[in-house]
Amino acid sequence: MKNRLVKTVLMFFLLSAVLGAQERGVIMIPRTAYVGDPVTMVVPLPAAQEGANDIIITADALSRILPSGQNVDFHRIVVEHRVSGGRLLIEFTAFTPGILELPEFEIGGVKFSGLTASISSVFEKNAFAPELAGAASTLAMPGTALLIYAAMTVFAVTILLTIWFIFKGRFYIKILKEKWRRQRLFANMKNTGRRLRKNLQKDGNKRAVLDIISEELRIFLSVLTEENCRSMTSREFLNISAQTVITDEYDLNFLVKFFKSCDDLRFSGSNFNSGDVLYLLNDLQLYLDSLEKFKKEKNRISGAAQEKAA
Repeated sequence: MKNRLVKTVLMFFLLSAVLGAQERGVIMIPRTAYVGDPVTMVVPLPAAQEGANDIIITADALSRILPSGQNVDFHRIVVEHRVSGGRLLIEFTAFTPGILELPEFEIGGVKFSGLTASISSVFEKNAFAPELAGAASTLAMPGTALLIYAAMTVFAVTILLTIWFIFKGRFYIKILKEKWRRQRLFANMKNTGRRLRKNLQKDGNKRAVLDIISEELRIFLSVLTEENCRSMTSREFLNISAQTVITDEYDLNFLVKFFKSCDDLRFSGSNFNSGDVLYLLNDLQLYLDSLEKFKKEKNRISGAAQEKAA
């Protein structure tokens, strides 16, 4: 009689707790259940006596309590007995959207009924079932962004250089080409002077040195002035256009004096020493340095004026 009374009281509390939990609504994990996803329904239970064992019902024995059907597949039921408050866990997977009503079942002498779950579909356009996101973008390999930006930069710079070349590039290339030709011309003439000086220091033929320097200087002046200086006599160098190569009258007189000195030593028939030839080579070196400096300054001023006009 006493045991029957205890069971009746326990049944009353369990039913009250279950009904209270159903009124408050069950807890779903996850909170939004979708079709085809595993879901756990959590139903709070009242506190149990200390030392009470949990009840675990697996799929094999579960078919006798909650049989699965086309719309739902039950996996496991767990009844947790805790002094602070127990829980009923129902693990299942639903295959139809809408309100899922669980049939009445009994565990440990306690009946559970009226349990429902809201199952959502990913294709429904409502607040509880958000629309599927679009396809994810293609993953880029590391360094792809740097390669793309570098290629775009090179392409933009190439276009700008092409436009610059069409309008002003050929003008600057002409200036650079003329500058390179002038530097090579002066460098070759200075190298000839140094080579002849070393030849004299090794007791070379003095008349041959004078012949070479006289001929090479005439060729140098012909290229520089664009006038035929190869067959000019010393006096005829006064007719060279001063604005193309000569800085003042002193330079014209230098050329006349230099070639006259060369001719006097070559054709006088008298013997002369290496010092006379070295003296001429030194004067020629100073003249070339002064003339190169003058030409650089003149071309710089002329290039600046042409650039401004362009």
